[in-house]
Amino acid sequence: MRHGARAPIEDRDLDKFTVDEGFLTPEGMRQRYLLGQHNRERYVDEYSFLSAKYNPTEVYMQSTNVNRTMQSGYSELMGLYPPG
Repeated sequence: MRHGARAPIEDRDLDKFTVDEGFLTPEGMRQRYLLGQHNRERYVDEYSFLSAKYNPTEVYMQSTNVNRTMQSGYSELMGLYPPG
């Protein structure tokens, strides 16, 4: 999967962004969080493919060592398995 909305990688109009070059924007994190909620509806509620309570043996996330990809994965997992 791709990450959510992010600031440009090159130094172009960066003053218009609230985050550093190439980082996920708050809207990008929201996009991935909403995708996680959608996946929860499908894979937990509708199909019972995943447990309602987080089980580390059922979910595996892999990311490159780039901040925006880690932010994307974390945001989506927060939607899939919200705290509490």
